[in-house]
Amino acid sequence: MAKIEKYKYVDENGTVWDGGVEAERLVKLHGDKQYLNKYGVSNVSRERWNTAQSYERSEWMERGTFLSDDRNLFHKEVFDGYDSLTDVDAKSFIELGCGPFTNARVILEKFPNIEQITLLDPLANDYLNHANCTYKKSRLNVGRSEIDVNLIASSIEDSNIKDTFDVVVMINVLEHCFDIPKIFDVVDEILNKDGIFIYADVQFDIETIQKITEFKYNAGHPIRLTEEYIGNILDTKYTQLFSKTSYEEVAGMDAEERYFIGRKR
Repeated sequence: MAKIEKYKYVDENGTVWDGGVEAERLVKLHGDKQYLNKYGVSNVSRERWNTAQSYERSEWMERGTFLSDDRNLFHKEVFDGYDSLTDVDAKSFIELGCGPFTNARVILEKFPNIEQITLLDPLANDYLNHANCTYKKSRLNVGRSEIDVNLIASSIEDSNIKDTFDVVVMINVLEHCFDIPKIFDVVDEILNKDGIFIYADVQFDIETIQKITEFKYNAGHPIRLTEEYIGNILDTKYTQLFSKTSYEEVAGMDAEERYFIGRKR
């Protein structure tokens, strides 16, 4: 387990205090330690989430106006080109937390018979003003084609989605949310029997999360979950079609990123 040697504070505008007395003061004043439970940080207040959304909005609409990809092609590579989906027939598809560029534009190349596509993101209406947004005018760029999509500007927790889907995608999303048990309830409700769940996100051991909440604060990433918590959900609810773990540094600490495709039991 990596050792954290100093305090670090990142506010909703992306301003960084790296070490020193002021970073320590800010982390102790605003830090996420208050939300710590046996699963890590799985729930935060609505106010804390609003701060995270402010960070995310400024990340793409101010600091990232020149970007056209949010590791979507990298995720495709780690998922081995989504080849485990080759023989899956699906008619309906939703991406939760699609961001301005979507993973859908890459994954949908595996589903030529898709008839219904939905994209959900709380900042979707903001992202429509991003120069490189891939779903302007509710048309998604997939390869050389444009496909009609249904756009929902909502958090997952508040979405109240009525439709159900053959494929649910949620990649690099949970860190930006506020009620993780509710989110997995939503996935369970909207995914059809034998449907496909495509998931990726970072996970930690509980000791690492304790260290992060003690010494670090990142306005945009309130949620930190244990590998045991995520593993229990994925292994219980889905029959595994693909699984891979990569390793990276998050908040100055060693973390795993779990890549998973499963069929709903």
